[in-house]
Amino acid sequence: ILAGPGAGKTTVLKQRYGYLIDQGIAPRTIIAVTFNKTMADELLKAIVAFTPSIANDSTAQRGICTIHALCYRIMMNEGLNRQVAKNWQVKSYLSELIDRDWYGSDAKPLWHEVFSAITHAKYRTLRPGEDLEYYSEAFGDFHGPRLAKTRAAYEDRMIGEKLLTFSDMLYE
Repeated sequence: ILAGPGAGKTTVLKQRYGYLIDQGIAPRTIIAVTFNKTMADELLKAIVAFTPSIANDSTAQRGICTIHALCYRIMMNEGLNRQVAKNWQVKSYLSELIDRDWYGSDAKPLWHEVFSAITHAKYRTLRPGEDLEYYSEAFGDFHGPRLAKTRAAYEDRMIGEKLLTFSDMLYE
């Protein structure tokens, strides 16, 4: 459901959830996702109030969450055992690599600019080694190869340290 604030999305979702329960669908097989934690908490509260039968069903309640929480749970169930990186870790790793890959350049990007470029490549489902053309077209022949090199090293480090970001949850 895509609609503006106050349009009744939560009401529709709780009613649809209740309808599925009434049709005999097992609560543990229903997934209701949203994009932020506050809305997920509000949706859970509304669904539990509307469908009291799931009030003590933690399995059912786990299916009412953010898209990132759902992706993370799927990854864990599939054996991809990685933890969410802290912002300072991402900043530290990327800053280190930027210093290396743009050494001596006056056109050195900021860590969050590189992180944004990496995230956009992931949203295009480009893997390291497949992203050089994208980076070169988007950022030019100077920055493109450096971004590709930085991303490859960054991904290796994140995997080696068993870390991931929110964009990795969607990407993986």
